[in-house]
Amino acid sequence: GEHEIELAWQVANQIAGAIAGANQFARLERESAERDRIAEIGRIVSSTLNLSGVYANFAEQARSLVPADRLVISVYTDDGSELVEQFVDGVEIEDSAVGRRLPVLRNDVYEHLVVRKLHLLSDGRKDSGGEASSREEEIRFSRGLKSRLIVPLIWQGTVVGLLTFRSFSPDAFDGRKVDLAWQIANQIAGAISASNQYSKLEVESRERKRLADEQLRIAEIGRIVSSTLDLDDVFSAFVEQAAHLVPLDRVVIPLVNSDGETIKDAFISGQSIDDGKSGSIHPIENNVKESVIANNEVLVANGAPYEFVVKTHTSEMVRFDSGLKSLLVVPLAWKGTVVGTLSFRSLMPSPYGDHEVDLPRQIAAQIAGAVATADQYRQLQEAVSDIRKQAAALDASADAVVILKPDSSIEYGNDAFVRDTGYSRDEPIGRKSPFLRSDKDSPTVYEEMWETARSGNPGPALSPRKRKTAPNA
Repeated sequence: GEHEIELAWQVANQIAGAIAGANQFARLERESAERDRIAEIGRIVSSTLNLSGVYANFAEQARSLVPADRLVISVYTDDGSELVEQFVDGVEIEDSAVGRRLPVLRNDVYEHLVVRKLHLLSDGRKDSGGEASSREEEIRFSRGLKSRLIVPLIWQGTVVGLLTFRSFSPDAFDGRKVDLAWQIANQIAGAISASNQYSKLEVESRERKRLADEQLRIAEIGRIVSSTLDLDDVFSAFVEQAAHLVPLDRVVIPLVNSDGETIKDAFISGQSIDDGKSGSIHPIENNVKESVIANNEVLVANGAPYEFVVKTHTSEMVRFDSGLKSLLVVPLAWKGTVVGTLSFRSLMPSPYGDHEVDLPRQIAAQIAGAVATADQYRQLQEAVSDIRKQAAALDASADAVVILKPDSSIEYGNDAFVRDTGYSRDEPIGRKSPFLRSDKDSPTVYEEMWETARSGNPGPALSPRKRKTAPNA
């Protein structure tokens, strides 16, 4: 009755304040816990510049604030053309993984997220404007992910990435969860931007170190090949350095012979080939290196292009059959002339990209002069060897032989000459040949002999008629 109603009102009035106070206390406690977790997220992401090691701890804290079955942090590239998935946690999607790069679609959603800098809340079916395509959203929906919340990561007024939450529940993200997602995004945006800059600097530092190491090795190659005129002594050291710069399983330096029509495999290292022995001579015409030598140009043949080279150059078949699947040939040009080539081959089908082509160019420029000089030295040694053999043959001749200079002075006399004239080896050197004339011979004999010698044609032999011990014998 009325009395009971009156009592109920009194009870309600008595407890209303306590309940409101308890609710307010619970809300304040929840907000305090949330602030603590937000602060912990800030501490976690600020503890290192390498965030990959702390993302798991971050995800644990983030999920305690915004429950999600999948969490992704994506970062825009410097030019804004791609979005890179930097962190992925939760439900696995077959087309999504750390490092995946997606082209940015400049559509309405991009305008919403990046230009207007607003969050996106949807049921997971709509296009994400760069985070995924409509088809990819269908894949996620088919995995049971029914809702999606994307919050832009804003640092110094620029959207540097996206923080994406997904849930199996279609109504997972209410207003409070959206607010917390923004707090998380604001807490991590600066750290992610700093981490990316750090990673970029690390990459640049490694690249500078790599380039410096490459230049040191190229300089060392120059020092090696310039340290001697006999490159056989240092070729293995050259190959060792080159192998750090260029993928190779066989390297050959063929040199153009003086006839201009053939090449000689002067230096060889690596995979053995039946017809590719050191010293082998090959015609330039129809050789795979013909265009390199003729046009001073680089030849690169990886994989399928090399198979085509094999079909058009039968001499390549033995190399292909040995397992070599790619070819890189660089001209060795010295003083405007191609003196040879530097040829690399690999068992890999596609090892030679732009960088691997540039390095052999630098190596070739470093060694061309030394290789040309060493080849000239080799030719000189061979010529000297031939001369010594000829001299030995002249010394062993039973007939007296004299070599005269154009002014008729004596340059050489063999052992038989010394024997027949009685002069020592050195005494006649530099003296005019007429001092050997005998009064018994007609002057015309010597004139005819000298005329024949000047013409370079063979003539009749004339033994020395004047001995040191018997002037008129």
